Amino acid sequence: MKTIKITLLLTASFFIMMGSFANNMDFVVEKESYIKDIPFSTSEVSANCMYEMALKKEFNLEEESYINDIPFNTEEIASECIYENALNETFNLPEEEAVDDIPFSTEKIAGNMLCKR
Repeated sequence: MKTIKITLLLTASFFIMMGSFANNMDFVVEKESYIKDIPFSTSEVSANCMYEMALKKEFNLEEESYINDIPFNTEEIASECIYENALNETFNLPEEEAVDDIPFSTEKIAGNMLCKR
């Protein structure tokens, strides 16, 4: 029994001395140089994993109901805009040769009609 008491006393005094020495010691940790020990980008691997998971996920979208929220006819406005742009455009068409496709003289007929009156 006496031996156990002495052993415990020595052990306790040893831990107390170690604790008092530990408070007096300043531990300085040296800065380690950077070591690239992982041969791949962890952020890229994570992004690819999330991308693959997103591709496998199935999304079910509900059919939307028709909402008549535009108070005017967009097709009509677009056709009016195209019409106005066409009126403002100047078209230069080449001169065509005269084609004598009328087998009578309109000037002669008009003259005859005026004389009869």
